[in-house]
Amino acid sequence: MKQKIIPIVAVAVLLVATISIVRTQPRAQTSEPPVAPPRADFEQRVAAVGLIESRSENISIASHLPGVVEKVFVKVGQEVKPGDPLVKLDTRALEAARAERQSGVATRQAAVATATARARHARAELAEAQRNLRFAESVSDPRSISAEELTRRRSTVEIAEADVQGADAEIAAARTIVTAAEAALKAVETDLERSIVNAPITGRVLQVRIRPGEFAPAGPSAEPWMVLGDCSALHVRVDIDEHEAWRVQPGASATAQVRG
Repeated sequence: MKQKIIPIVAVAVLLVATISIVRTQPRAQTSEPPVAPPRADFEQRVAAVGLIESRSENISIASHLPGVVEKVFVKVGQEVKPGDPLVKLDTRALEAARAERQSGVATRQAAVATATARARHARAELAEAQRNLRFAESVSDPRSISAEELTRRRSTVEIAEADVQGADAEIAAARTIVTAAEAALKAVETDLERSIVNAPITGRVLQVRIRPGEFAPAGPSAEPWMVLGDCSALHVRVDIDEHEAWRVQPGASATAQVRG
């Protein structure tokens, strides 16, 4: 009899313990989510992740000239118009180069003036030699002028003609050097103009990544100095999986939700 009672008592004790443990456990309470999960309004849909961008897309602003930033004219959120200054680089080195190029142009122009004066003198001597030769050849009495004198005057004309040709060549060479010097000056002046970066469109400053005193790198691998965009209208651009692209129909309705 006792052997039959012991298992029954053990089962009863285990049952009481289980009920006690269950009652002492905290009950999980369900609560409403802080933000309702997104719900699709369409039976057939294509989901994709994208971004909101300006009407003009984001325009990266930089320059082909690296240098130290002297001044930043704008800040994030500021509206700009075409031609408004955005950034100015330190131009002291370029200004010194411009002064040097201007001096070089003046020196080359002086060389052209000198060559031109030499050419005028050579032409005057040629004209004089030609007059002397014509006079000698016009003498009717051959005894009035010797053959040696006639030969000398002809040689003088030939020498004067060669001097004129040499002077003309010197002028052409000097003018070529002036053209090259003016081109070098123009290049420096262009760099000076480009040291101030202007807004290309009407839009808003979205990012500013440089500050006065910083060195701003240039080149295809450098980060843009700032970002502009025409925010008069915003576009949503999404990346759709190529296997789902065929399901997208032009003009179909769509909805968008911000993450978070």
